[in-house]
Amino acid sequence: MSFLCLLSGSKGALSPSAALRPIAAAYSTRLYATEARKKKKGPAPPSPEAISLETALPMLRACSVGRDTTSLTVHIHTHLGPKAAPLRGSIALPRPPHKESVLAVFAEGKAAEEARAAGADLVLGAEDIPDVASGKYKFARCVAHTDIFPAVAKIARWLGPRGLMPTVKRGTVGKDMAAAIQASRGAFEFKADKAGNVRTGIAQLGWTDAEVEANIRSLVDAVKSHGKQTKSGRKCK
Repeated sequence: MSFLCLLSGSKGALSPSAALRPIAAAYSTRLYATEARKKKKGPAPPSPEAISLETALPMLRACSVGRDTTSLTVHIHTHLGPKAAPLRGSIALPRPPHKESVLAVFAEGKAAEEARAAGADLVLGAEDIPDVASGKYKFARCVAHTDIFPAVAKIARWLGPRGLMPTVKRGTVGKDMAAAIQASRGAFEFKADKAGNVRTGIAQLGWTDAEVEANIRSLVDAVKSHGKQTKSGRKCK
């Protein structure tokens, strides 16, 4: 699997103008080399457009002066092959890039009380499930108690495409509501589109260079790890 990584400003902060393209295109060589190059002898020739992250960040900050949005977006282009499973996974970043989002918990009885005590924003029972599929409730993360999960699975076709379907593998389905909520709060999910591109907000321009780089490294390491699993025939988490 090979990588091409770009760094750019988010929508509304930095437009993809000609002045910014060299910055975005440059994100490539210092942090990530392609797997194909590793097989060749000798160092890879540097890209004429590549600049270091330390150089790119001040330039991006300068371009964002006077603008409201100051988030950074990473674009990772992967090559997994035509028979590879879709690239998708979740990690715990050193510093979450976004503000806390609304967390919905499917639970009833004592489990519902535990969920509220653990900080759930929205607690839903079996009678609320049809309303979820109709779009009545708005939330960005989802956790389900084991007992109510079969009922939640009935709207999997609605939850799944939106990345909201809770699963045992991700730790978002279980009997310990506090642990499931913590797992959901700390998870940063990523997925590739049909063309193999992973595009996601990764940091804020106001952070230190070390914080930005730590998040980027964590994400790319996770993409590489999931890519190897996918290539070997194992499904991503």
